[in-house]
Amino acid sequence: MRNFYLLLLSGLLLASCVKEELPQPSEGEESFTAAVTRSTGEKDPYKLSLVQEVLDAKLAQTGQPRIVLEPTHQYVCFSPTDSAQVARLEALDLITSYNPVGEEGKPIPEPDEDSQGEILPLYSVVPIGFQFPEDIPYTKIYDVYIQSLGGAGSASGSEEQLSTDLFKDVLTQTLAATGHTSVATRAGESQQEWNPSARFRFHVDVGDNSDTILPLKQLNVVVVQGSNQKRYYTDADGRITVTDKFIGPVDYQVVWDSHHFVIRQGNTWTRRGSWCKGHTEPLDTVLTSQCGLDYFLAGSHRALTAYYTEPNHVPGLVREQKLLNIGIVDKETPFKWEGRYVPILTAVIGEHALTMYAKSRVGGYHSSKSAMQTTFHELGHASHYYKDAGSYSAMYLFGRRKDMESWANGVSYAYTRALLGEEYEWSGTTNEEYTRLIECLLLNGFTMEQIQYDFYGSDDWGHWQSRIRARNDKQISDRLVNLIFDNPNKYHFDMRNMAEVSDTRIRLYQPVRLRMKDQTPFSATWEITDGTGATILNNNTSQLLVCFTEPGEKTLRATVELAPGIEETFDKTVTVSNTSIVSVPGTATEGYPVTVSVMDLEICPDAKVTEWSVVQGDATITPKTDRSAQYTFRQPGNMTVKLKIQFQPNGPEVEYTAPIRVQPLDVYSVFGVINAPETYAYNTTYRAKYMGTETNVEIVDVEADHRTHYPYYPFDTWSYNKSTRTLSFLIPDHPLTFDYKLIIHYKVNGVEVEEPAILIVSNFPDTPASQTTGTTIGE
Repeated sequence: MRNFYLLLLSGLLLASCVKEELPQPSEGEESFTAAVTRSTGEKDPYKLSLVQEVLDAKLAQTGQPRIVLEPTHQYVCFSPTDSAQVARLEALDLITSYNPVGEEGKPIPEPDEDSQGEILPLYSVVPIGFQFPEDIPYTKIYDVYIQSLGGAGSASGSEEQLSTDLFKDVLTQTLAATGHTSVATRAGESQQEWNPSARFRFHVDVGDNSDTILPLKQLNVVVVQGSNQKRYYTDADGRITVTDKFIGPVDYQVVWDSHHFVIRQGNTWTRRGSWCKGHTEPLDTVLTSQCGLDYFLAGSHRALTAYYTEPNHVPGLVREQKLLNIGIVDKETPFKWEGRYVPILTAVIGEHALTMYAKSRVGGYHSSKSAMQTTFHELGHASHYYKDAGSYSAMYLFGRRKDMESWANGVSYAYTRALLGEEYEWSGTTNEEYTRLIECLLLNGFTMEQIQYDFYGSDDWGHWQSRIRARNDKQISDRLVNLIFDNPNKYHFDMRNMAEVSDTRIRLYQPVRLRMKDQTPFSATWEITDGTGATILNNNTSQLLVCFTEPGEKTLRATVELAPGIEETFDKTVTVSNTSIVSVPGTATEGYPVTVSVMDLEICPDAKVTEWSVVQGDATITPKTDRSAQYTFRQPGNMTVKLKIQFQPNGPEVEYTAPIRVQPLDVYSVFGVINAPETYAYNTTYRAKYMGTETNVEIVDVEADHRTHYPYYPFDTWSYNKSTRTLSFLIPDHPLTFDYKLIIHYKVNGVEVEEPAILIVSNFPDTPASQTTGTTIGE
């Protein structure tokens, strides 16, 4: 216990104390600092006698008449004699503490496990006019003066006796006098007001190297400054929104309870609390494993909050409705329990029905996830007892321990998984009594409501099994129900759909994978039961990888042996379209390159083409990569491209062929403009390359026809490089939008070609596409 408080004081748990300091008065400026004499050594800045003394000094210094303050509250100490009186005081919704003002956070000894501990006195601040319970002893300690500094609420609940500015001046001095702050203010100034704020969260290891941060919802947080204490409850994000204003540092007391439950110290009626002291800035804390007991408490508190306030996490589960007193023992139980729920005779023996043990058997504290799981487990028992105390008692007395603990394990699994997500896997106690039966049933289509109904109505394990099996709304066969009940720690996965297919709609030659789902610990045999044109790429006990060379619907089957003589088959239908993973243009032009490529494949990222070729004809294939190549055909005709694709390293090669029709050069495609623009400009040089296969080509003349105006006329702004077979040309400046047709007279092997080549260069918006298609090439 002492280590726990050392953690709190050392700042490992919460943010360190930050105190704001105000500017000191400038030279020559008078400051107000009350000389406290009668109230020296006081610890509460709101004690009436101290406030009155400072107020008297202030008014005397400024020459104002004395104001006699009336108390707004009383600071008292209740001395309950038994747990019933403690419960009655708690029902009054008072803010109570086991330590007096000035001793906040002082450790409370951990009682022996077998001891109920003494009933401790409770200190509280009550408003004037409070009706004290007649039979609960109490002692008035002193009068208190608390006044609102503004904000949504009034601290005193009555008409204020001082102006806000005057009270701030006085409070600044009482805070300094009681050691809360040493700031001296300028004349007429006081410390800055602020609304405290805080957020409380905790870290959880989900499993499989993943983790998360969860907020602490509905956590009871008290903002404390002497006897001025305000209670707030955290929201869904773990934040408190403080409506009252304060000056100077405040403490935050975390009381580990809610509207639905109270977490107490062992078997006593002492509430568990934690302190974060001395803050003047927003507090944002995340509890981790370094925080010891509080880290454990965070997991338990979050489980309790989810159970009581978030029923949608586990629909259909009947929940305990009464206020639950929970004992948290800061040690390991001699019986190696992590928790226990014993509602029967608890009132007689004076214990809480639900008790959690924080220390683990390997030293240190259980984790927050373990605390969540254990708390949910015990709450599973609480649900059972609340729903049907007779059923609970009968099972308990007749030794149906396996049934009861398996049920509670299931409640724990369902709730913890709802909070932590699908990555969570059960890590609680698992053995012949604490089984994973409910998890197996939930994962195979049963609801908690169905399981709960059959569990409460059963006479023994076999009867529970027969009730589940007799359901006409179940989603698995009778033999699978029997398999689960006979092996409740083995089949915790979905047996309705154990196989998965990578895609249900694929292209020709696109690999598709059929395999067992990740959580399934079984291997399978595979077959194609319907459809033709299959090429097997990989077939082992973990997966089937196949592609299809023919379109249509195909059926892939996985057969799994769940137990000797018990097999399940799973069929997956795949539709293969008429399109292929290989992109091949239907036509090409003689001498013009076209690209053939293979699409990226998600399940085969290392797929590559090992051979690019043509079945007939002549073509230059360059450049080429693992996924694409450029084909340039040297003569017209019907050609066939061929690829060999290897989908996996060291895997088989699959041959693919596709036809392509190569068209001869026409007058519009003899020359192709290199990097042709969408529209051409005046006084700019462009280049066009001869696209035929001949090597001895020369240009005789180039004429130009401005198609909207003049017929052919000489055109002398051109040149020709015979070695590269490249024509360079420039369009002279002209005042009109141009639409030129270049008529190129050329020779091949010394003989002039009868029909000259034509090249369209235009910035006219409606140039026919048929006259420009195929005339553009890259550098």
